[in-house]
Amino acid sequence: MFTVRPYLLSALLMGAAVLVPASGAQAGPKAARGQRSAPVSDSAMTDGQSLGVAEAASSGEILLATTAASRVRTEAVQQLARATINDHTDAIQAAHAVGDRLNLRAAQSAASNEIRKEADEATSHLENATAPSIDRTYVEGSIRLHQKVLNTIDEAVLRTHSEEVKALMGGVRARVTHELDTARSVLASLHTLA
Repeated sequence: MFTVRPYLLSALLMGAAVLVPASGAQAGPKAARGQRSAPVSDSAMTDGQSLGVAEAASSGEILLATTAASRVRTEAVQQLARATINDHTDAIQAAHAVGDRLNLRAAQSAASNEIRKEADEATSHLENATAPSIDRTYVEGSIRLHQKVLNTIDEAVLRTHSEEVKALMGGVRARVTHELDTARSVLASLHTLA
């Protein structure tokens, strides 16, 4: 049976580009669960791969937040999920605009694949969480994903050539940093409610 992940549906409805390798070839097989992918190489990334990192980061954040939005109970956690969806919907649109201006297509890389893997794992964990822990599960998963995205963007921006793509990634990084700070504050407030 075919199922559509919420972020894929959101991406399709928003007109998000499918992340494919620049050559049009299929990506290699997925790493087995628990197996780490190769780190981002020391060589330069193509601008398309850097754009792919920015889009994967936003798509991953939307995936997790969309899954949480209908399940979480605390108002602060609901606000975090809604803000994340809004911020990263805007970020995807900005990535598309940069891609259009530079005639670039988002491309997969080890870095973008790692972000998607982290988002999928956090979302799966959230989907399996029980009602009493759902808010905490979302916020903790959000913190891990945001930190992964920040680390990946920091690595990728050093290997990017286009100043416009670097600026886009800087904008995504600023959004993610703000959301990470907010998520940490929300988590602290959840600890006081427990």
